[in-house]
Amino acid sequence: MKLLKYNEKALCIGEGFAATVLTLQDLGFSNAGGVYRHRFFSLKRKQFVHELDFADNSFDFVLSRDVDKVSVPALLVFEIERILSPGGIGAMLVEGVSGSFPNSLIRSATPVSSLLKSSNVVHVGYVQNFTLVVFKNNIYIES
Repeated sequence: MKLLKYNEKALCIGEGFAATVLTLQDLGFSNAGGVYRHRFFSLKRKQFVHELDFADNSFDFVLSRDVDKVSVPALLVFEIERILSPGGIGAMLVEGVSGSFPNSLIRSATPVSSLLKSSNVVHVGYVQNFTLVVFKNNIYIES
């Protein structure tokens, strides 16, 4: 689909990020990094801390497979949209989906697509035992 360029800044969030970062770097994405211990899992002053430690519009590509693992998936999706640059690409891997039913692809993409506020889904497909939901941030900064 040619949605990414090799010089773009990429972030992998959550479980398995190290292998994903290495794969991206092997493919030529030299600006790929990752974070596992984000604060979506912790409590602070009896409130969920729901911010990634990155500025707005920091990344051209963000990938996560943690949407099924966090207490409030919407907060993770909102944060990914926040740190995506205008026109940036987000990708979420959703677990436990079978391709044997005709509507399973749509059914598995709906939890992510329904949470998107500033992005549109541009691709949905299967990757091993996951559904891959790819979206593009539609917020553009006027110059």
